[in-house]
Amino acid sequence: MRSCSRRPWAYQKPGFRAYGEANYCGRGRTCGVPAAELSCLSTSAEHRSMWMTTQDSPRELSEQHGFSDGVEIVHRIFKRRRHAFFELLQDISTSSWGMPSRCSDWSIHQVVRHVRDAAKIHVARLRGSAFPFTDSAGTFDPKTSPSAWLTRSEGETPHDTLLQLREILDEENRLLEGRLSPKVADLVPGPLRRKLHWSVNSVHTLWDAWMHERDICLPLGLKVEMKDDETRLMAMYTLLVAAAPPAWEGDYIHVTLGLNGSPDGAYSVRHEGDNICVRAAAGTPDISGPMETVLDSLAGRGPELSEVLGASGPAVRKLAILRAVAT
Repeated sequence: MRSCSRRPWAYQKPGFRAYGEANYCGRGRTCGVPAAELSCLSTSAEHRSMWMTTQDSPRELSEQHGFSDGVEIVHRIFKRRRHAFFELLQDISTSSWGMPSRCSDWSIHQVVRHVRDAAKIHVARLRGSAFPFTDSAGTFDPKTSPSAWLTRSEGETPHDTLLQLREILDEENRLLEGRLSPKVADLVPGPLRRKLHWSVNSVHTLWDAWMHERDICLPLGLKVEMKDDETRLMAMYTLLVAAAPPAWEGDYIHVTLGLNGSPDGAYSVRHEGDNICVRAAAGTPDISGPMETVLDSLAGRGPELSEVLGASGPAVRKLAILRAVAT
């Protein structure tokens, strides 16, 4: 992840050929998927699972057990957001690819190349194959490694980046589908020195891409439109990954954080043994702030977390460690 600061830029269009099969693109249009599959009122397995979870117990995302709605829902969200991201890239004009992104050191094209590199690593992990950037295997530094990987694709055209990205995302989707049946419960090393359920490790890749999608859209004057299930998973994972650095020393976070504008209103961050959990929470939160601003701050974008929340207690200081570690 890179430390980012917002800049206003005008949006220009359009762009590139569509990626793979059509799907909900996240900007107010559907792209060929039957409406019943996309509607939150459908009788699909997704809707039944979401209804049962809401009625019976709070939703939970945990490091070692994954998302309580199930890996199928994670895959569906993953697939939808990947299509939305590729749809966005098609609408970026050639002249806009060289514009600065919200990440101060990277252009829009560099951000897309980074997302492509992260997807390549994700595919290698799903395959069980060698790390694609062999000179840095086992020595990942979130502050320096992503920029080092970009040196391998210097001079690449946006068209070539999109061609590679489309191929990688197609393979990624096939590999994810292959893990749904029979269900796989592997724990794998996560990016922040924590053991994760394989699907949570995949959510990290999606979260990184979502944050960088915002890094592209905000300077172009675009809004990243999200369905509630997508927003929920990204919000819960942001809190989960922010709770990881303090846990390195066994200093676990216990807090209920209100995220104004989120699907569930508030989330508790707790741990069960060495397993960090984030749950949808009822009642009055310990601290609260606007969802987008809080999530951006946790990921190293915009104001410091204490400024956003108007608080500076132990939980805030612990959650803010991610910003220092990763940006």
